[in-house]
Amino acid sequence: MNELENAIDVVDNNDDGVIDSIITRTVTEFIDDDIASVGKSAFRGCTALTKVVLPSCIKLDGEYYMGGYNFAGCTNLQFVSLNSLKTASTFAFNGAGTTALDQDGKPRLEIYLPSVSTLSAAAFFGAKVKIIDTRALSSIDANCFQGGEVTHLVLRNNRVCNVTTPAYLGNVSNVYVPSAFVAEYEASDKWEECRGRFLAIEDFTVDGSIDGAFDFNKAPN
Repeated sequence: MNELENAIDVVDNNDDGVIDSIITRTVTEFIDDDIASVGKSAFRGCTALTKVVLPSCIKLDGEYYMGGYNFAGCTNLQFVSLNSLKTASTFAFNGAGTTALDQDGKPRLEIYLPSVSTLSAAAFFGAKVKIIDTRALSSIDANCFQGGEVTHLVLRNNRVCNVTTPAYLGNVSNVYVPSAFVAEYEASDKWEECRGRFLAIEDFTVDGSIDGAFDFNKAPN
């Protein structure tokens, strides 16, 4: 199945305009309440895409070793909310957000994954992300952040997240965890690249616009 077929498969609302914009890689926003899965390479190379909101999506297609590349090369991506997703596939966000930078050259891409339990290998390879906010994350696979940049990684789960090294955690600037787990994270050998960067999630706030009370069911205007 080629990329164009994947692009068509991802849309089930019979909106020819949306389908055409994905096929031609000109889509700027994709918001759909019903889509349950995103095909392999479905949005790959959609450089105009800025926002994705798919509350019912439970799967990003893609074999573990071959990669999903679902949003790879979406260089201007700035907001993603996948409320029901369980696993971020291999290379899912490869190279995403690399041109979506603020005036200081910092990443603007915000990704909300409240149901994700696993970030697969190289899921954010080469991506530039401001926030990855999770509630259920229990495992980060090898090479997850290789070649990329993450300003804020938010781990709301009340257990220490497992890491398969090397995950390139050195590319993560700040890690927010429940205050009761800060010491345990600091002492973890698997998280040693982030020592001194752990902060209490209760204090999480970014530019006054997003905080611990963020509503995962809504996207900003």
